[in-house]
Formats: sequence, C-alpha cells, structure tokens
Amino acid sequence: MRQPEQRDLASLDTLSRVANDLAGEFRLEPLLELILRSSVTLLGCESGSLCLVEPHTHTYRKQIDVQAGCQAGRVFPLEEGVTGAVARAGRPVTFRHYADVPGGHVSADSPLYNRAVIGVPIRLRSDLLGSLVVFAPDDEYCFGDADAQLLQRFATHAAIAMANARLHAEAADRAKAAAVWAERERSMLDVQDALGRGLATVLLELAHAEELALAEQPVGAVVALAAGLPLFLRRDLG
Repeated sequence: MRQPEQRDLASLDTLSRVANDLAGEFRLEPLLELILRSSVTLLGCESGSLCLVEPHTHTYRKQIDVQAGCQAGRVFPLEEGVTGAVARAGRPVTFRHYADVPGGHVSADSPLYNRAVIGVPIRLRSDLLGSLVVFAPDDEYCFGDADAQLLQRFATHAAIAMANARLHAEAADRAKAAAVWAERERSMLDVQDALGRGLATVLLELAHAEELALAEQPVGAVVALAAGLPLFLRRDLG
C-alpha cells in the first residue's frame, strides 16, 4: 500500500485526469470503467465493481467488474450484497470480511471471500444512483476512513459522469426532434406551394372557361377545357 503522502499526490493527479476525461467524453461506459479502475488502483487494490441502482424495480445491476467474480451485467435485489448495505446505510460501509456481507454474491471458495470490502454510495443530490465497491488486496488489510473519503471522491465523479451522459443524450434527442420537425415543416411548405400553384392554374382555367361561355363558344370547347383541369393539377402538384 502507498504511504499517505504518496497517495494524496497520486489522488490529486488521478482525480485531475478523470476530471479532464469527464469534460471530453460523453459515453458513460468508458467513463465508469475509468473511474472504477482508477479508484481500485489508487487504493492499492486489484478488485472492485461499480453497480447502478434501478429504484423502480428495487434492484441493482453490476455494471462494471474488475476481477471481482466476472458478474458484470447481472441484476440483484437491492437487499443483497455490499450495494444493498450501502443503500440501507446511506453512507460508506466496510466489512472486515466479505463473508459478513448480508446476501453476498462472492462464493466461499473465492480469495475475496475472506478479505475486507468497502462500498460507497454514488449520489446525485439525494438520489442513490449506485455504488463503488473495492476489495482489499489481501486477507490482512482493513479499510479506514481515509480510504472511504478517497473512494467517495471517485463516486462523486461517477455521479457527474452519469449526469453529463444523461444531459448529452437529452440534447441529442432534442436536436434529432428539431431536425425531424424542420424536415416536416419543409415538406409542408412544399405541399402548400404546390397547392398554391395548382389553385392558381384552376382559377386561370375557370376564368378562361367563363370567357368562352360569355363569348358563346360551343359547349364542347368549354367541356374540353374543364376536362383538362385534372391534367394541369397533376402537373402543378407533381
């Protein structure tokens, strides 16, 4: 494990790098993986996971997994595991042994089963979005307050990444909707223009027919002129 002074310097450097990535990357998955891997490495550990909570179904998904049992993508009840403990406590939690975690998902034959584990909430204001979970590097190490504070900083970055990704997706949806509306409006204007030309043609031909009638032209000429109106309309509206 790093000395406190070394870890503080590394923490500032890592958090700065993560913040720079947050400013230029809007895809959520790469950002969350970067945040998890950075926090695991900075704590001097090797294994961890990042989970996202689904409040409507009272479940959570193990979104990113780093050497923690390859359970990425699985969904669990919010009452289980370290994430469940974080949700109940509403704050960082630590267990001296993963075996003590209520409803844990790591098997008893895993090297992680007898190691300490720490979990912190990923929050946006009062909403619980998920958790960051890190396993100790060996059976002897215990997590302390400094570890919880450092991991919580990364959890804050994860919340920012999720908020940025959501806002970017919403902006993209609005831009797409605006483009669709603009295309519909252009099509409507084209139709209106075609209708205007068609009506103008009809009025001109009707006026011509009226002139023929007033001039006492043969009825056949007037009928022929009227029969030609659909052709004019198709030409102007087409």
